[in-house]
Amino acid sequence: MLCPDVWNLPQPTYNKAIIRGQRDAFRKKVASGGNFSEFITLVVPGNFPTPESADSVLLGSDSYIVRKLPLSELLVPEFLEAFVKKVCEINLRDGALLKDTTYRKNILKSLCSDLIPPMDIKISWTPPSARFCPSSVAKYFSDRKFSVELCPTKKIQREVFPGRIPEMIVAEEGNAFSKEDFEDRVVDFLEFIGLLALNCSTSSDEYLSSYEYSGSMIETEKVTVIKWKGFFTKHILQRISHYLALYLKRFPTIPWIVMNVEKTSFTPFTDAFTDQTFSITNDSSYALILSPRQNFILHQIIPIDKKF
Repeated sequence: MLCPDVWNLPQPTYNKAIIRGQRDAFRKKVASGGNFSEFITLVVPGNFPTPESADSVLLGSDSYIVRKLPLSELLVPEFLEAFVKKVCEINLRDGALLKDTTYRKNILKSLCSDLIPPMDIKISWTPPSARFCPSSVAKYFSDRKFSVELCPTKKIQREVFPGRIPEMIVAEEGNAFSKEDFEDRVVDFLEFIGLLALNCSTSSDEYLSSYEYSGSMIETEKVTVIKWKGFFTKHILQRISHYLALYLKRFPTIPWIVMNVEKTSFTPFTDAFTDQTFSITNDSSYALILSPRQNFILHQIIPIDKKF
């Protein structure tokens, strides 16, 4: 049997932000994320049509691993012109990198240093228009004689039958929640959704679980859970958020939809050069609670300075 002292672990330390906003404005929140994402989960209750079209939104989201790539290859003028200059929002599009300047020479000297050996790099490219194929970046490095491996986006979809699900969190007229009460309700709501996403029981059991949702609930026949694993840019998340906005307008009686996004820890953070700090996968991850008639609710995990 499980030892209670081991099972009842303390809650990890983290900071969170819970934000409410106008329903049509949630796409701006999605667009503000700068790091790549590794997991996207949709939880859709009821007998509404499964959002199959979401798969078409993810077309072209496959990524690639380029083996033993010298970082100086990222400053080759042909690469900057074709894949960075017109579509990227980082410093690689600086026009000075395309010219034979002292600035460019200093960067190349640093990247070609023996202290920075060739490394395996995962790449995902969002073309500026539909006229270009996202796999063009893979062909470019392959033509330059580098080993390139495809990392296809993976999908898991299943249905669960909890019988009852939480109602959308709204403040009753004339009886608005306090900030603390509202945040507690959001955390409880997402805890229930997390159990559904992980295919765990949401009802109490005398021997296995004492869990019980304390908020108001409604009846439902099923809940559809869709999970994607890949290497998603913020442009892909923008496309999904646009699709969800259309889905909510098409089915205005759906109680809510939850989208959970988990960032990858294999990208640099703003504090990457701070001494003795490290990042984890859930840093900057977030969950969006959407409803056709209510404001959206954003629950975001905020990175903190974790020390070795």
